Amino acid sequence: MLGTALGDGSGEEKEAAYRKAVALNPDGASAHETLARYLLSRGRAKEALPMANRALDLVPADENSVDTLAAVAGGLGKCKEALVLERRAIAVASKKSPRADEMKKRLADYEARCGSTAPAAASLAPAPAH
Repeated sequence: MLGTALGDGSGEEKEAAYRKAVALNPDGASAHETLARYLLSRGRAKEALPMANRALDLVPADENSVDTLAAVAGGLGKCKEALVLERRAIAVASKKSPRADEMKKRLADYEARCGSTAPAAASLAPAPAH
């Protein structure tokens, strides 16, 4: 995406580009998700949370949006929420999803950190509409 096009651009340039993408496409889940993941990679989980929530609001049944919010929850130390959300991401993912193995590894990590039990619903995100 946009960050890939920037190649070796500075972190500030990448962040500015991601923010511009969100501003130009406020209803684009991918732009919000990409910015959230970028912020998370910089240790800014709290700042990433509204972006991840917005991405999930835009496409509630998208495995990538759910997975991004799970990663943000993990980054915030919300272990049980991360566990619930990662399970949800795997549940909505296609078995052929290129990210399925990656999500299963993250789930195993959350289970190791949190135990395998978790509350029935995550407090960081609403359940998807049916």
